[in-house]
Amino acid sequence: MKTRHYLITVGVAYILFLLIYTPASAVISAFRDSVPQIKIEGVTGTIWNGRAQRITYSHHVLENTHWSTCSWRLITGEACVELEAKYNDNNFHSEIGVNVTGTVKARDLQANLDAEALGEQLRLPLGKLSGDVLLNIEQLVWAGGYVPTAEGVIKWNNAAITLAEQTDLGMVSIQITESDEYPLTATLNNNGGHIAINGHINIGDDGTYSLELKLLPGNSASVNLRKNLGTFTKKQSDGSYLVENNGNLNELGIM
Repeated sequence: MKTRHYLITVGVAYILFLLIYTPASAVISAFRDSVPQIKIEGVTGTIWNGRAQRITYSHHVLENTHWSTCSWRLITGEACVELEAKYNDNNFHSEIGVNVTGTVKARDLQANLDAEALGEQLRLPLGKLSGDVLLNIEQLVWAGGYVPTAEGVIKWNNAAITLAEQTDLGMVSIQITESDEYPLTATLNNNGGHIAINGHINIGDDGTYSLELKLLPGNSASVNLRKNLGTFTKKQSDGSYLVENNGNLNELGIM
C-alpha cells in the first residue's frame, strides 16, 4: 500500500514538474504540426504559465494572450488552461480544455466586442453595425464535428444598423442553446429601438444555417425605413416584414 502511494506521489510530482518547467515553445512547435491552420507567434514562458504575442485562426486574431494551467482538472482527465487576451482591442476571457477523447470545451467565455469591427470581420451582409456586443457563453463544446454546441447569451447594447439611414435597434438579446435537431439554435429579440425583432437561427452539423426573422416597425420608424424594409423583404398582413435566408457559415467568414 505504501509503495503504491509512493508511486502515485512520484507520478503526480513528475507531471507538475513538466507543467511548471517545460518551455511552452516546445509544445507549441508540436501543436503547429498537428493543427497548421492555427498560427501562434511570440511564445514565452512555460506550459504552466505563459504568453503568446499573437494567435491567428482564419481572419480571427487574439493578441497579448496569457494562459495559466487549470491543474486541478487533470484529475478528471482534462488538460485545461485559463486564457486572457485581446480580440479587436477588446478583452477576451475563457477557460479552455481538451479531454482524452479530443473533445474541446470552452467554459465561461466572456468578451466585449465592437459591433462595427465585428461586422466587418465576419462579412455580415447587414450594412454598417454600431454598438457594443457582450458575449457570455457558459459552455461551448467541440467534439470533432463541424459546428460546436453551446449554451449562453449574447447582448448587443445600443444596437444600430446603417443602410440608407441609421436604424436604432435598442438592446438586442441572442439566447444560444442546443436543440434535439440542431447543435446550435439562436433566439433573437430586442427591447426598444425603431424596429421590434423576433426570430431564430438554426445551424446544422455541416455549417448550414436557416434564418427566420420578423421585423415590426414601431411608431418612431421613419417612412424611409419602412420603404427600405420593403425593398429586400415582403410586408406581412400584420405590418411586419419577414426575413428568411439560408446559407453556410463559410459564406460569412465565421467558420
